[in-house]
Amino acid sequence: MRKNYNWLMIVNLILCVLMVLSVSLVLKNIEWYAKLLAYSCIAIFTIGSLFSLILKKLSLAKSLFIFNFVTFIVIICFGVLSVLGIFETFSDLEKIKQLILSAGSFGYLVYALILLLNVVILPLPAFLFILAGVAVYGPLIAFIINYISFVLGSIICFFIGKVFGQRAINWCVGKETTEKYKSLLGSKGNVLFIIMQILP
Repeated sequence: MRKNYNWLMIVNLILCVLMVLSVSLVLKNIEWYAKLLAYSCIAIFTIGSLFSLILKKLSLAKSLFIFNFVTFIVIICFGVLSVLGIFETFSDLEKIKQLILSAGSFGYLVYALILLLNVVILPLPAFLFILAGVAVYGPLIAFIINYISFVLGSIICFFIGKVFGQRAINWCVGKETTEKYKSLLGSKGNVLFIIMQILP
């Protein structure tokens, strides 16, 4: 049990150092509020990990490790997108239109791929992409491409959650506890699902 705490703490501290370096070196040009959010997440998850060690709560330590790891992946994705200049391109309507038009006959595919990535991994507002699609292809074609891309993106996100979500929860709290709450949510799942969809 103690070994589990030790390796979780070591990995968490390594992730913390890597995230701080990534934010301060690679993401130095992002807005101050994004930096504040990143540093806040790093601090909260690291301090939480220390408290879980003091309280000897392995399930809490594992949960915080997963949050820390996801934050690390998000920061790395932001860093890659920032270095490649994706944020600059995708924050300007004219540049998005030019990107779609420059693909020629593959423009439909490029537009669909941008929308699909926007649903799955790109942390950018979809509004500009939709406007660019309407400007290039008209409202009907843009709507069809948007709809198909958003549905496919949602299916991919659902698949990722289905494959990795259950395993992550089992690892954090144990299979018995997961099954217990799963059956509880299953009996009242429809009401909870509707409430989750209504809340922002």
